[in-house]
Amino acid sequence: MKTSLMTYLYNTTFVISRAELEWWLVWYAEVYEPALRGAVPEARHELYAIDESLSPDPSCLSFSSQWACDGALELGRLRDSSSALCSGLVQDKGEACLFFSTMMKSVRP
Repeated sequence: MKTSLMTYLYNTTFVISRAELEWWLVWYAEVYEPALRGAVPEARHELYAIDESLSPDPSCLSFSSQWACDGALELGRLRDSSSALCSGLVQDKGEACLFFSTMMKSVRP
């Protein structure tokens, strides 16, 4: 149940080499999503594929992982969990699996 008038959003955009796509989809479903769900069980989650025609590099696909929550504390937990996992992802896969994250809050309730 939503208790706050403010919505906070943690967005991570992943840029994934087509060669690593199958591996990344499994990693996302089995590692990333459960970890963030564990950090903030009440968060609302969506994963979007970004339109391929917008990509400057046809060898990569981009995805937007969005986690909405009702408080800044929860937003921080999402950030901390995501940062640790994504740092490991880049260490393991290098430029084949890149990411950037953005923390946002709603302008109007």
